[in-house]
Amino acid sequence: MTSTSLAPFVVRLLAGFCIFTGVQAALFVASGGTRPTIESEGWFLNSGRGVATLAAAIGLASAAMAAFGSTRVPQTASPVTLGAALAMTMMVLLLGPGTLFPIVIAVGTAVLGAAVVVGSLVGRSLLVLRGRRGR
Repeated sequence: MTSTSLAPFVVRLLAGFCIFTGVQAALFVASGGTRPTIESEGWFLNSGRGVATLAAAIGLASAAMAAFGSTRVPQTASPVTLGAALAMTMMVLLLGPGTLFPIVIAVGTAVLGAAVVVGSLVGRSLLVLRGRRGR
């Protein structure tokens, strides 16, 4: 990879990392708990609302990246998912992993990955439709 081809990957990786971290922090604040842990109500996997909120945020961001980029779905989805999974894993380890942390990481990565792929597919579809209308 050259530095020019590495830049979009890094941007997407950081986007996934920042989106996960920001939304998860907001969920912790909104839950009103005293100390955030992966057992607390604010952890995104502990409520349907948390899963939906994080999936929607990362899915919409992926759709925007795919719709305004010129890459294929795997080139958008892979680094965004990797960045979000990295942020989630770091947060799990910093908050106290507990005994089920491998399952938390696997399920969380699956949820994030599915949202990113769906968002990327939607964005790519919009890009294709926009290209057809412009002709």
